[in-house]
Amino acid sequence: MVNSKIIDMPENQLPLNDLDSFYKSFTKRDKLNREDLDARIELPPITKFFRIHRTEYAIRVIGQELPPNRYNFYFLSIVRTGSAIKMDGFNTYEIKPNTLWSTPIGQIHSAKNWTADATGYYISFSPDFIETKPNLQRLVQRSPFFQFDAPHYLYLSEEESDMIYGIFQKIEVEFERNDEFSDDLIRLYITEMLHLSERIRKKVIENTEVSVSKNLADTFKALVEKHFIAQKGIPFYADQLAVHPNYLSNVIKSETGITAGDLIRERVIQEAKYLLYQSDLSVKEVAYYLLFEDTSNFSKFFKKHTDLTPQEYKAQIAKI
Repeated sequence: MVNSKIIDMPENQLPLNDLDSFYKSFTKRDKLNREDLDARIELPPITKFFRIHRTEYAIRVIGQELPPNRYNFYFLSIVRTGSAIKMDGFNTYEIKPNTLWSTPIGQIHSAKNWTADATGYYISFSPDFIETKPNLQRLVQRSPFFQFDAPHYLYLSEEESDMIYGIFQKIEVEFERNDEFSDDLIRLYITEMLHLSERIRKKVIENTEVSVSKNLADTFKALVEKHFIAQKGIPFYADQLAVHPNYLSNVIKSETGITAGDLIRERVIQEAKYLLYQSDLSVKEVAYYLLFEDTSNFSKFFKKHTDLTPQEYKAQIAKI
């Protein structure tokens, strides 16, 4: 059985959006080299904040689709009605009524097909918001909701959904009250919510048998998330997992429905889309950052897997 080791955050850390302005902290550079590109892809400064909003209001503003994004804050949401399709890295899942779902810091993600009847809440809070509460810090850091290599959603029963939704409602009351007790009460409610969600998750896991194949596939995905820019070939991952490349390919195909190579390519495409949309990098610079030999090579790869050139994609996404 493959060791379930903790996979670190991706070594290729790319731009993150903060909650208040989703601004981009990039500067113009003349020379094209790795250090320059790294310098242009910086983490916006983190400030202490907490926010709560209604899902229905957000859908009116954002629309049915959220293009690829990264956040530098924790995000947790409940959907009571409506649905959408959520993509975290190369993992795709359905948000449906009574789903509790999240986005970890630094996780590339997007969403599509939000229905007009979607309702619920979402909260966003910075690491600084919980820095004075070490127990809550540890709870957040250990929660599967905020780890790259864990499921970022829970499907709730009506009773479970009522409990979690009630906590969001209490948070909203305190957020609007905004007195000297509100921040601490909100932190207590977040603690309560995470403990309840882990109780629910544990019950689900106890009733689910995890196969050796699924364990291998999940570990492979986590490794790809960390190394996909520098390592685009299957042999590297097979070596890391101490299995034969053919065996790895067969397992991934069986567990995910696509080949290991396609899964790696999907992750590269997703990152390319994110950079083309969220940064001011040129197509040439994106190609260089993703370690393609040249712009032509990258453009052909992108066109083959999206039916659009990088320039056409940038023009298309600008209309959203």
